[in-house]
Amino acid sequence: MTMAWLQRLGVGASLLLMAGWVWAWWDRPAWAAAGIVAMLGGMALAQVLHFLLSAWIGRMPVVAGFPRTPVSGWLQAWWREGWLALKVFAWWQPFRSEAWPDRLDTGAEGRAGLVLVHGYLCNRAVWTDWLRYCRAEGRPCMAVTLAPVFGSIDDYASAIEAAVQTMTRVTGRPPVLVCHSMGGLAVRAWWRVWRLACRRSGHAPPALGDRVQGVITLGTPHQGTWLARFSHMPNGRQMRLDSDWLRALAEDEPPDERAVIECWSSDCDNVVFPPGVGELPGARCRRLQGVGHLGLIEAPGLQDAIRQRWEQADRRSPPGSVKPLPFVVFS
Repeated sequence: MTMAWLQRLGVGASLLLMAGWVWAWWDRPAWAAAGIVAMLGGMALAQVLHFLLSAWIGRMPVVAGFPRTPVSGWLQAWWREGWLALKVFAWWQPFRSEAWPDRLDTGAEGRAGLVLVHGYLCNRAVWTDWLRYCRAEGRPCMAVTLAPVFGSIDDYASAIEAAVQTMTRVTGRPPVLVCHSMGGLAVRAWWRVWRLACRRSGHAPPALGDRVQGVITLGTPHQGTWLARFSHMPNGRQMRLDSDWLRALAEDEPPDERAVIECWSSDCDNVVFPPGVGELPGARCRRLQGVGHLGLIEAPGLQDAIRQRWEQADRRSPPGSVKPLPFVVFS
């Protein structure tokens, strides 16, 4: 079952529960209204718990010198995160996952494209605002949906490979990859899978910078996250702090090629914490203050950073000697 259907069931069950409560207390409007407010506030209360955990665990950051946000900044991040969560999980993802299709116009040749990779418990609809933005800019854009929902992160490599090959073929330029949360680990897993596939096929694997113009990760648990200890799904267990899977992933990567990756993280991230776990040694890192986990998707300065990568890719010569390898190497 897709994430959209799972979330539709959740939204439907919540609406039925609220309708049942109103019916049960129809003769007592105050009680009926109080119940509705309490149910609607459930997501906000869950966000409060996440932020409190993040603030408590974050007292000992993984990386020294990480910026500290005052209480007012935490409150602002919580307020914004609550609205974003309601919009994303109760409307966009359940009901609007295909509302904004990928843009792959034939006139896109010569203009670098954007490949968007979502995170855990999400689908492509989390990028709704970015899909609108790319369409307004006339910029080629693809947003993948990772499946299965609760599979291994390694299982997502083929979907990312297909998107990178398609975008490179259509534009003649290496794409920019923007990844939220688990999506950044999915891209690193894709990087490992195609390196291994190249060797099995007798090819020398091209450098990461030859296949993509850049990889920007937003709140990706590169070193794991404390919150993942509560997940028993395969991909959730892989994101536990210092998991065996994360260590093996890091040990297999060419460290000098990580310069292509840019990690954005926040001290107010309510999902990926403590501060510093969103950074990858050898990659460029940008630390933000007062921004929640979903808020990183609309982080200040992100549009400018992606635009800069686009312009750099537009100036690059089309891939010549380095071409996408046959997709069959993943089989």
